[in-house]
Amino acid sequence: MVQWYRNASGRGRTTQKPVTQKPVTPAATLNTQTELSERFATVSGDLAKAAVCYGQVQVGCKMFAFHWNPDTSVITTGFIVADGGATGIDGFVSVLFNGETPPASITINQYLGTQAQTVDPLLAAAITGYTDTLPGLAYIVLQMPAGVMDSWPQVVCEIRGLKVYNPKTATTVYSKNPALCLGDLIRSTDYGRGTAVDNTALEAAQDACDALVGGEVRRSLCLSLDSQKMVDDWVDILRAYAGCWVDYRGPTAFLIPDRPASSVMALTPADI
Repeated sequence: MVQWYRNASGRGRTTQKPVTQKPVTPAATLNTQTELSERFATVSGDLAKAAVCYGQVQVGCKMFAFHWNPDTSVITTGFIVADGGATGIDGFVSVLFNGETPPASITINQYLGTQAQTVDPLLAAAITGYTDTLPGLAYIVLQMPAGVMDSWPQVVCEIRGLKVYNPKTATTVYSKNPALCLGDLIRSTDYGRGTAVDNTALEAAQDACDALVGGEVRRSLCLSLDSQKMVDDWVDILRAYAGCWVDYRGPTAFLIPDRPASSVMALTPADI
């Protein structure tokens, strides 16, 4: 029995692990391995980061758990999809293998990344001692007959991403409004700045994004934050999507829409 898994949190290197105990074949026949169980699988190393996703996006999945049972010819794998934040992502739209719908013989379990999610029964049954619930991480578990595919597929999930705070309703909901996504990134103590956001200013930036132009909202966002950058660099990117400026006044951030507005102060010679 060959099995490997890790507690999938943080960032680290990518390694390769053999998925079978078969001996190394001679160089002349290295390309004759035709079954999935005979090939190497790339798995995410300890501390690998999960993507922070806003709006509806497609995300490349990172394998964090693997088990091959030679007695039953069943492969069980776990893939990290995205950061679930405090409340989990909104939902899964589809799971794709090399851009296509997976074969019907593959069992797929989906987890939104909530804090209360429980251990996956497929991984728990396959891997001795596996008890990880992965709170705050959206992930999927796949179980398949070893002969169902002849190579490791590129696994991609299309998801509706993080829920964000809406000051108009005082609720945390799924939204493509870039100002609300920016507010979430600034507020988050998990993947963001951990800075308070003024809700009145946030609502003004939200309204500027939602203003209709030709029957469509002025600004909408679908973005996966999946590369390493300083938080303030991501804030500046989302600020551009939201069409606003971020003004830090003491411990609080104010979002100022880059739109025409009424005068807030009359300048006189005495002010110069």
